[in-house]
Amino acid sequence: MSKWAREKLGDVATIDRATVNPRNLPESTYYLGLEHIARGGEIIASSTVGDAQLSSNKFHFDTRHILYGKLRPNLVKVANPTRHGVCSTDILPVLPGERLTRHYLLHYLRQPSMVSLASSRASGANLPRLSPAELLSFTVPLPPIEEQRRIASILDEADAIRAKRRTQLSHLDKLPLELFHQRFANTNNTHPTIPLSDIARWSSGKFLPASKQAGGDVPVYGGNGITGTHDRAMHKPRRLIVGRVGANCGAVHVTRPNSWVTDNALVAEILRPDVDISYLEYALRSADLNQYSAQSGQPSINGARISGVPIRLPPLEAQESFADALREIRAERDRVAKALEADEELFAALQHRAFRGEL
Repeated sequence: MSKWAREKLGDVATIDRATVNPRNLPESTYYLGLEHIARGGEIIASSTVGDAQLSSNKFHFDTRHILYGKLRPNLVKVANPTRHGVCSTDILPVLPGERLTRHYLLHYLRQPSMVSLASSRASGANLPRLSPAELLSFTVPLPPIEEQRRIASILDEADAIRAKRRTQLSHLDKLPLELFHQRFANTNNTHPTIPLSDIARWSSGKFLPASKQAGGDVPVYGGNGITGTHDRAMHKPRRLIVGRVGANCGAVHVTRPNSWVTDNALVAEILRPDVDISYLEYALRSADLNQYSAQSGQPSINGARISGVPIRLPPLEAQESFADALREIRAERDRVAKALEADEELFAALQHRAFRGEL
């Protein structure tokens, strides 16, 4: 238990719910919707009143507030705005009072125990929402203001380390395609181009009920990477797959060995010994296969539609050199991902201790 007295949030903060009509605001007014806030609370985008073509009333906020996403509170869309503007009414502008600092409250509401509490108090089966009254009923431990600032500073520093790791991961995720373009974009006049039908023959994966896509140790690939696990050993090597339907249409992946590929993906049988599977993966990603999809109903692709995609074919040693570099990038990504897992565990431990007065 915390060594500090606890008070209801409604006694030390208010929710500013006075609405504004966007038609009465300059079109350049900064606007945030839930779609602009990532899971965890980072503001990743924004819009303006004019660009968003807003018509319904919105809440006003400024840099004194924190923004609490009340829709699906398990997504932890609790943000720290750095400028004033208006927001969706699914976002509550919470204004701390004199006895509560903004950054302390931000971290308090983001901690796992408060996210779980908010989720349990939300109402609505399909689109659960936390009511303003429920949010204001939550209790907050209240150390002195200087202690709140110290706690928030420690958590800010730990959070910055997590953010740096995430930035590293984002860079490493983009690096393979960037490397592909660096190595092969200027070879258009030096290497032959051949149609994809001369490189690969396509077949559909096999249907696997969703009920069987869990609990095993064999990866299950749909159209957009791993979608589950299965307990049936396949004894097959890595295979290149292309998403066949829907939102994953045209997505390209190479499977792990001994995996199951569902009927949401096409499977390539590579016909030529002078084609490396990793090179072909990124050649197809670079080609943007989604542009070859049929658009009646949901997007769909079959082997015939992509058979004529032109593929530039450099020497095998150049392809294999790219594959070697790709393995190094993925090894580094695995290292950073594991470091992020450790950072997340440390941050959770710091959160737990911070609001119990144990830092």
